[in-house]
Amino acid sequence: MRRTSLAFAATAACLLAGMASAQSRHAWDGFYAGGNLGLAFGDTRDEGMRSLHAGRDWSNGTMVWGTELQWTDTGIEVPGGDLSDLTSLKLRFGQSMGDVLWYGVAGISYASGSFGDDVGWMVGVGVDVKVYGPFSVGGELTHHEFNDFKGGGGALGVNAITARISYHF
Repeated sequence: MRRTSLAFAATAACLLAGMASAQSRHAWDGFYAGGNLGLAFGDTRDEGMRSLHAGRDWSNGTMVWGTELQWTDTGIEVPGGDLSDLTSLKLRFGQSMGDVLWYGVAGISYASGSFGDDVGWMVGVGVDVKVYGPFSVGGELTHHEFNDFKGGGGALGVNAITARISYHF
C-alpha cells in the first residue's frame, strides 16, 4: 500500500511538473477575450472610454505574435462633433518573460461619429501579466490617426491609455 501511494505521489509530481513546464513555455498561446477602461487624449477633450477585445496569440519560445479585434465606445468630443466609437484590427508582436508579455501593436482602425466615418491606422505598445489562473491584466498606450472624414480631408489623431483584463481560453 505504501509503495502504491509513493508511486502515485511520484507520478502525480512528475505530471504536475510537466504541466507547469508546458504551461510556462506556452502561457500565451490561445484565444482570449476581455475589456478595457481608459482615457482618450490628443485632438480630443480628455474623456473616458471603454472597450471589448478578443484575440488569438501564438508563441515560439519567448516570441509571441497574434491578432486582436477591439471595439471601443468613446463618446468623446472632438473638433466638429462627437467620436462615438473606434474599431481596431491589430497585429501583436512581443516578448514573453514567463507570466509577463511586453508587446507592440499595429493595425487599422475604423472611426465613426456625428461628423462621419473614416478608416485609418494605429500603433501602440502594451504589457500583459498573468495574475490568476486564466486571467491577465495589463495596460496599453495607442495612437490612432484618421485623415479623410466624409471625403473632406478632416484629420483626427486620438491617443488612448487603457487598463485591460483578459480571460485566456
